[in-house]
Order: sequence, then structure tokens, then C-alpha cells
Amino acid sequence: MNSLYNHAIKQSQSLHRELQTFAESPADAPLSLLGQISASLASHSRTLDEYATSASQEIVPAKKEQAHARLEKFKSDLHDMRAELERLKKVRAESVYEASRSELITRRVHGHARSLSQENGSDPSSLSENPYTGPIQQPQYTDYSRAEGLSREQATLGRVGDQLDEFLERGKLVLENLGEQREMLKATRRRIYGVANTLGISTDTIRMVERRATADKRFFYGGIVVLLVCFYYILRWFG
Repeated sequence: MNSLYNHAIKQSQSLHRELQTFAESPADAPLSLLGQISASLASHSRTLDEYATSASQEIVPAKKEQAHARLEKFKSDLHDMRAELERLKKVRAESVYEASRSELITRRVHGHARSLSQENGSDPSSLSENPYTGPIQQPQYTDYSRAEGLSREQATLGRVGDQLDEFLERGKLVLENLGEQREMLKATRRRIYGVANTLGISTDTIRMVERRATADKRFFYGGIVVLLVCFYYILRWFG
């Protein structure tokens, strides 16, 4: 249980560092950082579930109470980190929206100024300084439409990036689960050896049994091969 506690502390510290990096510049933070934080939160949640299971199996009352107190603190910290991530996501979305909106307005103003200069045959800067310049009844919005297209393309690329991050996160979780299962199998094998040693069976005896089982498998498969060969020649001679 101590190893799970230390692992949970390391995960919590790493998550705080990642959230701090995200909070320094939410608008410019890469989408990969969001995926990494989400995967770290999911992994930390699984670690807390394992720690809760170990705490419930603790026999000593004092250690059990201490483990439950630590678990409550971890859960509260995890809730705060998830809330902070959601807040930073909203800040990022608002920043991206304002940046796109400002870019669209800027492109629209410049496009309007260029259309005025083309129709009047003058420079856009002189039009802005001339108070007697009359309004044009048919402004052109080609640049504005182009900016809208670019904004939509960026939104599409952003959604694709989010999906890729989600796939990477799932792959990371699968690899972590496979690693955990491998460790569980190793621990089960060690326990079996421990029980066998407790019952008085030596390691040499266990290895001898394993070698005998391997030899029996080879003998069995070899017999099958010989039997198939015999059937082949019988069918060939008497068929």
C-alpha cells in the first residue's frame, strides 16, 4: 500500500506541474498537453481506486484510518484539478474565439479599404484621412468570406487534433492496463511459488515438474505427428 501511496503522490505532483504549464498560456497551449493532462487524470483516478481497495483490506485499524484520510485528501485534490482543467479549457476557448473574431474584423476592414481604393483610384490611407470621401454603396467582402473559410478550416483541424489526442489517450490507457496485468501475473506467480515453498515443495521440485510438463507436451505432440505419418502411409499402401 505504501508503494501505491508514493505513486499517487508522484502522479499528483506531475499533474500540478502540467496544469501550471497550461495555466501560463491557455490560448497557446498545444492540444497534446490537453490530452496528456486528461490521460494523467484518468491514470491517477485508477491509482486512487487501487489505493482504496488496499485500504479497505488493511487489518491494522490505525493504518486503515490513516489510509482513508489520505484517500479523501487525494480525492479532493483530484476534484480540484479537474475543475481547474475545465476552467482553463473555457479560458482557452474564449481566447481562441476572440482571436478569430479580431482577425475576421481586421480582414473585413482591410478588404473594405482596398475595395474603396480600387473604385476611387486612391490609396487606402488617404481615404481614411480625407473627411470628404463619400461612402461606397457596393462594398466587396471577398476577403471576409476568405477569412470565414480559414476560420472554419482551423476549427475542423482543431476537432481532428482533439480526436487524435483522444485516440492517443486511449492507446496510452491500454498500454498502462497491459503493464498492470503483466505485473499482476508476475505477483500471482510469486505467490504460487511462495505457497508451494510453504507447503514444503522446493524450488528444484517445482522446476522439475515444469520440465516434466514440457517433456510430456513434446512427447504428446510428437506422438500426434507419428500417428499422422502412419495414417498417411496406411492410406497410401492400402488406399
